[in-house]
Amino acid sequence: MNKDELSALQKFALLPNITMFEEGELTKVNKEQDEGYIPTLYYYNKSYQLEWIDDENNSICNITGDTPEEAINKAFDFCLSEKLIEL
Repeated sequence: MNKDELSALQKFALLPNITMFEEGELTKVNKEQDEGYIPTLYYYNKSYQLEWIDDENNSICNITGDTPEEAINKAFDFCLSEKLIEL
């Protein structure tokens, strides 16, 4: 699978739930065992925000973009660079 062939919606669907076990170290979560922080896209303060939010509304890793697609693409590239997604 090539990332350039994926639509923004497909990339968003591939974003993993994550958690932080040690300061600054993000880890992909097994969704069957723990929800972790869930990728959430919303519009706020004149930009699109993609944040990973837990069930208590705590968040880690906020990524912004001028469009939903830009925020999703940045988040997807971040996850690839952190080896949270493998293609």
